[in-house]
Order: sequence, then C-alpha cells, then structure tokens
Amino acid sequence: MSLLDDLSGKIEEESNLSTKVDKISRVNYGKINRIYEDWLSSRAPDKKTVSLSDIKITPAMIEEFCLNMRMYEDMPYFGLTTGFVSLLIQESFNQGYNHFKVDTRKLKFERHNLLSGLSGDINNPLKVDAFGPFGSSCAKENIFVDMNFYGPVSSGCGAGSMFSKFTFNEKNRDLACENAVSCDIIFNEDAGSYSTIGVRDCKVIFNKSVEHCSAKNAQNSVIIVSGDVKKQSLQNLTGCDVYINAKIDEDCFTDSV
Repeated sequence: MSLLDDLSGKIEEESNLSTKVDKISRVNYGKINRIYEDWLSSRAPDKKTVSLSDIKITPAMIEEFCLNMRMYEDMPYFGLTTGFVSLLIQESFNQGYNHFKVDTRKLKFERHNLLSGLSGDINNPLKVDAFGPFGSSCAKENIFVDMNFYGPVSSGCGAGSMFSKFTFNEKNRDLACENAVSCDIIFNEDAGSYSTIGVRDCKVIFNKSVEHCSAKNAQNSVIIVSGDVKKQSLQNLTGCDVYINAKIDEDCFTDSV
C-alpha cells in the first residue's frame, strides 16, 4: 500500500468517526430537549427525579441549548429553565468536561437565578463564560467556580458563594457577591451599590468607581480600589487591608477597625 493510500484511508476513517460522533451528539441533544420539555410541563419540577447521567453532555451541547432557549421563551413555565441549565452544567462537569459558555443575549428578557448552585473542585474550578444581560440572583451559592460575566448583571449575582472567582466586565446593578466567602471578586466596570457587603476572607478589586455602600461590613479581606470611592462605602470594615489610588468621600472608613 502506498503512503498516499494509507493517508487516504486514515482520513476516511477519521471522517466516519466524526460523523458517528456527531450523530451520537444529536441523539443525546434530542434526549436533553425531551427531558427539558417535560421539565417545563411541570409547575414544580423535582431535580432529584431528573436523570441525565446516562447522556453524554458536552460544553458545545450546552452552548447550543442556551442559544436555542428563545424558542421556548413564550411557554408558561419558561422561568424554570434556569434550574435546568444548572443541572446540565453540573452533570457535564461531573462527566469530566469544563469551561462552559452561556449566552442569553437573544432572549427577550433578563432571566433570574441562572448559573446558581454549581460546585466545582478545589483543584479544578468549574469555569463559565457568561454573556448577558442577566437578571437577579444569578450565580448564587456556588462553590469552587470561576465565572466571567460579559454583559450587564442585575442584583445579587454571586451572593453567598464560596472559594470562587467572579470577574464582572460590565456594570452591576447592586448587591454583587453579598456575603461571599474566600472569593476573588474583580469589577472591571462600576460595581453598583451595596456590592460585596459582608464579604469575608475575600480579595476584591474595584477597577472603576466604588458605588454607594459597597464593601460595608467586610471582614479579613483585601480591597484594592482604582476608581473613586462613593459615599458610605468601605464602612464597618474589620481586619481588612485596603489599597486606594483614587478620590475618597469623607464618610468612608467610619467604624472600621
């Protein structure tokens, strides 16, 4: 057999394998859609009754699913979709996949509670690139995640999360990462009011202005500020290291120790 014949055979074999894998992916994607439609038909779906472990779920399938969610947006219980997306991501991560992309830019309205309740691993954080806008209470109560948000974010994103990293590349509305523990939190645009209040053992970087009442009641955290600090921010701090290269309003740092 000539080298050319051998090469042609390998190319054909790889092409057949690729087609087979694609067919398997389409079958699995169809299974996910059927489970999702059943999920939407229930007013109060029980996560414990949904089995996805026998379906190979890749990050590409999740990305496609999120892009196609708009087809279901007019269904009565579409709001339940947020919990289903978290189920897909967690199951895919448990199967050994990582680095997911979630894109909600084609939806008619902001969706709340997306990307919440996720768990990565201390040596392998669950990574998500999220393209919004996003509604309130997204990415809440996560542990060992690394999330990058591209697009405006509403109230309460990242609240109650632990051992995670959040990077916000557009403006937050308010209450971002409230009561987070042992997290790295980076604001590349305005953080919004009341952001990072009550955080503990965190590293918080404000690359733009620190809005009204942000970082109040923070404990044992490192806070780095490159933008102006607005009124009543950085108050009641306990055991924090604060580095500021910006204009500071007079009432900041009151009652801090």
